[in-house]
Formats: sequence, structure tokens, C-alpha cells
Amino acid sequence: MEQLISITKRTVDRTKLMSSLRKKKENIEKRLSQLHGIHYKDEVFVPLAESLLPHVNRKKFEVMGPFGLGCHISIIFYDGKEWVKDKKSKSITFNPWNLFDTGSLRVVDERTDTGRYSKDTIGYANGLHHHTYEVPATMTFKEIADKWINKRRTTK
Repeated sequence: MEQLISITKRTVDRTKLMSSLRKKKENIEKRLSQLHGIHYKDEVFVPLAESLLPHVNRKKFEVMGPFGLGCHISIIFYDGKEWVKDKKSKSITFNPWNLFDTGSLRVVDERTDTGRYSKDTIGYANGLHHHTYEVPATMTFKEIADKWINKRRTTK
């Protein structure tokens, strides 16, 4: 009889524990659903593109990405209905890796090759073989446009 009482107590204890854990899980899930993290594409790069637009002599822009292991974000500036058909479109690509650590942006120079990855590697396929340059915090939008967008060749 004592053994039956002991088993019953353990079962009740387990049931209470499981019920308590379910409630904790529900509370955690509820709190998680209410969290709002930064969506760097929309909250950083769209405003950046809007600020650069007057300095690149184009009417529209599209923010694309993140792409690949580097999570690169590209901003394409263009005039026509579709940037793909606009032979005068201009672009800039950013590597946002340092954005949350140091608050700095890095521009990816897709015209260069560091030689760090051979063409048959994942690093090369993900664009990690290009040089990147830090955008100084003191640089104006016009300076960014002049240095990394306006002087670059346009898309073919």
C-alpha cells in the first residue's frame, strides 16, 4: 500500500512539474513573440539608400539581400521601370558584419580580388574574396556616393 501511495505522489509531482514547465514555456513563447529585433535591411539600408539617392543622379533604388555567407546588402540605383533593364544603373554593396559590434559599415569592392579564396571554394562563391573598406563615420552621403558609387563603372 505504501508503495502505491509513493507512486501516486511521484505521478502527482511529475504532473505538477509538467504543468509548471508548460506554463513557463507558454510565457517564454509569448515574450519572444513580442520582441522586436532590428531588421537591418529595412531599418538601416533603406534609410541609407534614401539619403544617398539625391547624390547618385538616379530616380529610384532597390535594396537587395542579404546574400551569401557574408550577408551582403546591395543597393541599386536606377531610372527606368526595372533596374535590370537600366544600362545606367549604379550600385553599392555593403558587408554589415561590423554594424552591430562596432557600428561601422564596410563597402565591398566587387571589382577587386584578394586572392584569399580560389574560384572553386564556398568563400569565392559567396563573394568573400573581394576587398572591403570601412566607411568612416564622418563621411557625408555625398562623399560616399562620389567615392564608391558615382566613380564606379555602371552595370553592363
